Amino acid sequence: MKTSARIPDLPKLAERLLETYNSDEYKQHRQFEFIDHLRPEKDPIVTSALEELLLEALRAEDLGDIHLAAPEPLDWSAMDGFRFSTQPTSVSLESDPRITTYLETKQDEELTKATLTSDKMFALSSTTNLPQG
Repeated sequence: MKTSARIPDLPKLAERLLETYNSDEYKQHRQFEFIDHLRPEKDPIVTSALEELLLEALRAEDLGDIHLAAPEPLDWSAMDGFRFSTQPTSVSLESDPRITTYLETKQDEELTKATLTSDKMFALSSTTNLPQG
């Protein structure tokens, strides 16, 4: 991240950034109210049932509430795009990873937990031309 702040302005900028970081203003926005309620599910019976529901939704292409995201933070300013391991390297990169793009590569294959686990999504860096993460 770049800033055009001058050195004498850095203390005020740092104060504003820290205040924003510590703020809970995001709770006022409907699209982010769920964040404080996210917790990893550890019960194997529940996770197994959720995995089966996911597979059923993917097979039926019931994708209304399914979105892909990188599993870790990325430097978006250095991103060229995304590609799946199930695609040839010559395919054009996508600016946003789409579940529909992935599913198009699996049309003739049965979706299983094993295939979902083994297939990869690559985030390609424009600065190194190598996968990030």
